[in-house]
Amino acid sequence: MKNKILLQTFIFLSTAFLLWSCYTNPRSSITRQNVAPQYYSEEKVLRPKYVLYNVTDSLTRLYFSINSNDLLYKSNSYDVGFTARILLSYVVHPVDFPKMIADSGHVVMSDVGTPGQSKLLAASTDMDILLPGKYYLEVTFRDLNKMSISYELLYLDHRGKNVRNNFLFTLDSSETPLFNNYVELNERFRIHYNNPLVAKFFVRYYKNKTGPAPPPFSLEKYNPTFSPDSSWWMNIAPDHSISFKNEGWYTFNTDTISKDGAMIARLHEAYPKIIIQRQLLYPLRYLTMREEYYAMDTAKNTKKAVDQFWLDCSGSQERAREVIRYFYNRVEAANKLFATEKEGWKTDRGMIYLIFGPPANVYRNVDSESWIYGSGVGAGGLTFNFTHKENAFTDQEFVLEHNPEYKVNWMTAVDSWRQGHIYTFN
Repeated sequence: MKNKILLQTFIFLSTAFLLWSCYTNPRSSITRQNVAPQYYSEEKVLRPKYVLYNVTDSLTRLYFSINSNDLLYKSNSYDVGFTARILLSYVVHPVDFPKMIADSGHVVMSDVGTPGQSKLLAASTDMDILLPGKYYLEVTFRDLNKMSISYELLYLDHRGKNVRNNFLFTLDSSETPLFNNYVELNERFRIHYNNPLVAKFFVRYYKNKTGPAPPPFSLEKYNPTFSPDSSWWMNIAPDHSISFKNEGWYTFNTDTISKDGAMIARLHEAYPKIIIQRQLLYPLRYLTMREEYYAMDTAKNTKKAVDQFWLDCSGSQERAREVIRYFYNRVEAANKLFATEKEGWKTDRGMIYLIFGPPANVYRNVDSESWIYGSGVGAGGLTFNFTHKENAFTDQEFVLEHNPEYKVNWMTAVDSWRQGHIYTFN
């Protein structure tokens, strides 16, 4: 048994303690759990975020954060004020030997605060990863006051030089990690590498020219290759921060040869929200014919053309406003949940989420994720299967298994939207 005590508090963590201990858990629970709640849009759903960083060749740090609004604060006779209590546990498995446990542990954290006060709680714990290779983590996050649970599966690349988990993006003038893989316009951040002798990075820039995923029934080959639009060497220092003005994504390596590395995206203004007029148009590619979309794309007033599209679909301004609100709320949610090097709504999972709504059941293992609508079998159900794709720059790319049989369900959903109805598969 090894004993460790580690606590790193970052922004707005008022009062907390961290206890760490190792245990052996032979169960691999997360692959048998329904993780659909993490895709729900309702408030008070636990949505912790995680970052993995290889501090050394044998030690990996798991950073985690949660918004206090997602937690239940309760008063009791032992504490002054209201207290939230959290339990985080994890199990680490080698990808090639999923029944083997490389490390495991749990963290208990409490925070004293005021119910309804929004603040970011963040901490970290260290794991012993002694051998090089690829791993996955089953992470369970519990609110001990209301006994709600969030499950997540994380991927860790621990193979050596230039793998993405050797890089850490942090907020400017802070040790707090960036818990998203994108930054806002002119948002300053720092890049850390686990070898202190590295003094510069090779940066590649790619313009955001990626289109949306093809419909689920399409069998057209969709495997684009990308070449950088520009590249350069960038010197780094402990107090050096950077920001990006150009929309697109950026990769970082310690040399010019490696195809691995870390990625950060700078997407459109106000991302993940939609406030720019032209951004209102782009997701309509899924609902429109080619000529119809082209007419709106070339209109003098894009916003007016998009509003007219929704008004024609809905039949009244009141109904159109409601449908617009639901549709673009899904766009924003997909952006938050599924962003890779492109906007979340453009990904395979984002496309299905946007058109069909949140799935009732989601089951995940290290290689795939299944979304189940309705019963999932027979005429009353619908299942989409996604395969985890190896990607040097992001561990969250899941590719849909396309099937022509999806066409009937897809056309039904699209027709419903075009009739002014908010579509959710039941």
